[in-house]
Amino acid sequence: MTGSMDAVRRDFYVVRQHDEPARTCCGTEEQPAERPKPLSRRAHWAADFEGDTQSIEAFESSYSDAYRAAEDREDWKMLEELKAAVDRAYIAAQDRVDERRMAGLKSLRERAELDTLARAYRTAEIYGLSTQSVTYAGWHVGARTGTGTPEGALMVYAESGDEAVFDFRHGQRAQVREIIRAGSRRDFSMRPYTIRRIWPGLLGSLAPQAARLDVETVDGTVIPATVVARTFAVDLPLELPSQPRLTELRTAATASNDDELAAMIAVETEVYEQLRDFTVRVYDSADALLYEGPALPFESSRGAGCA
Repeated sequence: MTGSMDAVRRDFYVVRQHDEPARTCCGTEEQPAERPKPLSRRAHWAADFEGDTQSIEAFESSYSDAYRAAEDREDWKMLEELKAAVDRAYIAAQDRVDERRMAGLKSLRERAELDTLARAYRTAEIYGLSTQSVTYAGWHVGARTGTGTPEGALMVYAESGDEAVFDFRHGQRAQVREIIRAGSRRDFSMRPYTIRRIWPGLLGSLAPQAARLDVETVDGTVIPATVVARTFAVDLPLELPSQPRLTELRTAATASNDDELAAMIAVETEVYEQLRDFTVRVYDSADALLYEGPALPFESSRGAGCA
């Protein structure tokens, strides 16, 4: 098991800003860091940005390209250098009081932190370790659809109240599809839950007073959702004629984006057709009923899609 844990820990990288408290992951606290070290020549583009020779858009593009290439090569040193480059650029933007650059770099660093969390989560899954202990830079693992498979979606939440959604696909790295600012503090006055994904199951968040969510199918079968820190997930037994075609396109290296999009829309349409006859019930911690109604109220599910 020691080798497995080493593999998991290898997938965590410390992203620090000058004088920022230590980050923790899997319950392990790192020592406070000093100001980011000078960059190697492999990350020289960051120095160009600090000198105002790169726009924020060009910086983000070159950073993303380099980050993905380092991931593919499992070049852990380069990943650390890239994250240090973002910190250096952020500090330079602070010195110039360049709020636009600061906002762009903050978003870029947040994406890197979420990428690290997703990679560590998938590594823990592969090695059969506890995924609920995976945490990084204030982000924590919530509920997941498609548990036990390489497909599905995962809700994560931050101490700040922000939420994010990862989509998992077989043979691909996890994708951060959505970041919801102050998601856990949204207005739940209309109903005590919200939906972010509809397939391969319902994925979303619960209101503060909600403790349990059940889905009842057309034939009366009641499926309880998995609830983790106010996020919920429930896998649903739906028969989708278009699903094999979508799976085929996603596994084919030559599939066009247009073909995959058309197949995804076909699957989503079939999901909506079936889910509109399902019922959701939400209960509080005393098992009192808070809500009973259609599984997909229009305004709640708008924008939710397939993983």
